[in-house]
Formats: sequence, structure tokens, C-alpha cells
Amino acid sequence: MASSVTPLEMPELALPDAAHLRGVRRRTIRVLSLGQVLGGVAFGATISLGAVLSSDISGDEAFAGLATAFVTLGAAAVAVPLAALARRRGRRIALGSGMLLALGGVVVVVAAASVRVFPLLLLG
Repeated sequence: MASSVTPLEMPELALPDAAHLRGVRRRTIRVLSLGQVLGGVAFGATISLGAVLSSDISGDEAFAGLATAFVTLGAAAVAVPLAALARRRGRRIALGSGMLLALGGVVVVVAAASVRVFPLLLLG
């Protein structure tokens, strides 16, 4: 016969103390801050190097700004769907999904640079 435990007989769960919570918060803020800094640097490099790469692969300096325009269009295209995902499933899922999409774009850009195909570069 299985023993049944009533809620009154269950041991209390220990709550984390204030010092532990402060440590978790500090680490969380450090990780988030580092992620923001690295993301900002990466985005700046994307804009700058995208223009140089676009000009080099296309063979025409007039197309240098086109890569930046496509980065902006791509970000705008996924902003609303990612916001809806964040509302439904939470920020962590939406941010992770956005990062995975960005990683896919980087893979396409690297492939475009290696085969020197300008339209593929714009797609990435």
C-alpha cells in the first residue's frame, strides 16, 4: 500500500536567501550587459564591413549602401513576428530565435563572400 502525504506533512521548501539573490542578479546583469555590448559592436561591424564587402563583390562603389539597406529591411521584416513570439512565448525564446536567424544570415553572407555572388550577399 502506497503511503499518501498530505500537504500538512510535506516539508517546507527552503527559499534562497537575500545574498544568493543579489549574486544571481549581479551575474544576470553582467551577462545581459555583455550581450548588449557585443551585439552593438557586431551590428556596427555589420554595417561598416557590409558596405565594404558589398562594394567589393559587386565591383561598383555605388552598391556599397545596398547591403546596409538590406540589413535594415531584414531587421524590420522580423521585428513584428519576433515581438509577437515574445508576447506568446517570452523574451528568451524570441531573443534566441532572433539570434538564430541572424546566425543564418551570417552563414549566407560568408557563403556569398566565398563564391562572390552579390545577390546572395544581399539575401544574407
